Amino acid sequence: MSVVQRETFSNEGLVNRLLIGDGTVLDLDTPIPYISFDLLVVILRSLSHDGLHTALKQGVVPAAWMPYRIFYAQCDGFLPVAGLQLIGKIKRADFNLAIDAVFSQRIARVAVFGLAKSAPHFSARRRITFPQAVCLLGLVDFVGTIAVFLPSGVTHHIIGLSFLIFFGSMVWLRILALGEPDITKPHEPELDDSKLPVYSVLVPMFREACVLPQLVAALRALHY
Repeated sequence: MSVVQRETFSNEGLVNRLLIGDGTVLDLDTPIPYISFDLLVVILRSLSHDGLHTALKQGVVPAAWMPYRIFYAQCDGFLPVAGLQLIGKIKRADFNLAIDAVFSQRIARVAVFGLAKSAPHFSARRRITFPQAVCLLGLVDFVGTIAVFLPSGVTHHIIGLSFLIFFGSMVWLRILALGEPDITKPHEPELDDSKLPVYSVLVPMFREACVLPQLVAALRALHY
């Protein structure tokens, strides 16, 4: 999607308009208008992975391009982003529906398989790890060996004893988990305030006046 025309003349004089590639005209001299749902879907389909991340995090999508210049549209309910020239607004309901229509499968795929790709050692997608597979094969080999060289009665007793130890350890682990761990914190002597160093806590804020009372209360509740 690109800007075909930036400025046009009319009988009333110079009018600043953006004529977007799909035929949508956005008038820059009027209050910022809401873009249509169909246009939003077209914009979202052209987004890259980073663009999708920005759209979900900040509610901002690039709506039109000119040489060395990008114009954006922002969804209602998100904090304004400094430094961006907005030419359109997006209704929150349209934004949610468009995201679901365009990226629902991609978002679901990332939610299901993202951890397995980015950090497979933290994922439970692989049910048996390599060390577990080695131990399982060793156990099967051990059972097969004793089944060949020992009488069947002895083999049954050994297998039964192995299962008893395994399930007994699982039951014991669950019993231990029911209790509260005995954690004793080391006693630290309290120092007088005059002996403590002084720190300055800087909390930058930008257009966040609504959360200032909660922030001040939280800062006052800090215990050194």
